[in-house]
Amino acid sequence: MTQSSVNKKDTFQKAATNWFNRSYPLIFAFLFFFFVVISFVPPLLMKVGATTIAIILYRLFKFLCHQLPFRSFFLFGAQPYYPLEAARMSQIPLTFEAALDEFSLSFDNPANFYGNELMGYKGALCQRDIAIYLGFGLFCLVFYLSRNRIKRVHWAIWLTFGIVPIGLDGGSQLVSWFLPFLDGARESTPIFRVVTGGLFGWMTAWFILPFLDKNLQQEYDEPRPE
Repeated sequence: MTQSSVNKKDTFQKAATNWFNRSYPLIFAFLFFFFVVISFVPPLLMKVGATTIAIILYRLFKFLCHQLPFRSFFLFGAQPYYPLEAARMSQIPLTFEAALDEFSLSFDNPANFYGNELMGYKGALCQRDIAIYLGFGLFCLVFYLSRNRIKRVHWAIWLTFGIVPIGLDGGSQLVSWFLPFLDGARESTPIFRVVTGGLFGWMTAWFILPFLDKNLQQEYDEPRPE
């Protein structure tokens, strides 16, 4: 290999590295948003009758999410979600239990229930996971638009607004199912799941990205434009 070829290769690698160091938050944002969009492809496929492909995608996403239907969003049906009666959402016409009775549904595992023409079809990610990915992706986009200049949030703020809300919401929901002396098990609502999930995603990205950026920029060869 000639010296000219070596120089061209080094120049290309340097340019590619510098481009990535500037643009990686935008890449991350795209990947998170794309992932959320893809999670709604299975219900679309179910709607058009491509059941086999849809189920394959559902099963792939199952490695990342429990896919419980009463904690998921639905497309193409009577309601956008069907919460359990324990959520006490009286303004919702059909709870999940009521829908099972009305449509005479039966299944061996709730996670394996994908929906039907009347209820609609569930997304491949639950409500909380969707909010987490959107929150993380949105901060990545804002961080990129700020030209990577947002300072890292203090760990105490990340803990207070990112970890504690989702821990209380999800943790109390889980623990209550094992405490029979309580007045019924606590079931969170779609609003709480979206808010706590979104906060977790946003605050965690705020805590991680500036730290990652600081380490990447130690090898950054070109000054950022003002």
